[in-house]
Amino acid sequence: MIRFLITLILIPVFASAQSLTPAGKITLKSDFESFGGLSGIEVYPDGNFLAITDKGNFFKGIVVRKDGIIQSATILPPQPILDSKGNPLTGLNTNAEGMAIGTVGEILIAFEGNHRIMLHDSTTVAAQFLPKHPDFRSLQPNSGLEALAINSEGIVVTIPERSGMETRPFPVYVFDGVEWMQSTSIPRKGA
Repeated sequence: MIRFLITLILIPVFASAQSLTPAGKITLKSDFESFGGLSGIEVYPDGNFLAITDKGNFFKGIVVRKDGIIQSATILPPQPILDSKGNPLTGLNTNAEGMAIGTVGEILIAFEGNHRIMLHDSTTVAAQFLPKHPDFRSLQPNSGLEALAINSEGIVVTIPERSGMETRPFPVYVFDGVEWMQSTSIPRKGA
């Protein structure tokens, strides 16, 4: 049995950072052989979640709460992340790292390895590829696009795992729906 310890937080819609309330801590358990390597997770308003793995799978979880406190979670069978032709990802294409859910439920996934962002309308449909920024070609192997977020206007933000040098800041890339721009950077502090 594979286990992961996860802490889910109950976040009021208009909460400030000072008002976050822990909703409980549970150990996720699954007999599915491909369970593990969770690299991105999104909690839906109903409290259930969608996770991605670095082996190219989606896992959905149904969370049971009592009086707002997490009691348990059921992990549903894995679903492979599909490529643009509707086939399960394979080989170097599977390393999913960051995930964000858009304003109408679309799923965006950032990958390190084959550096790209894929868009899915749901977990069961073929992907669409977002255009690539030219810098994506020069990202280090297995250290590509790691962090991913989307705001209420649909603007996508991604940051690579490594900047390329200990003296180089991390680039922050923003996709406005048409093209990527490097909007800013995050300074490095030490190794």
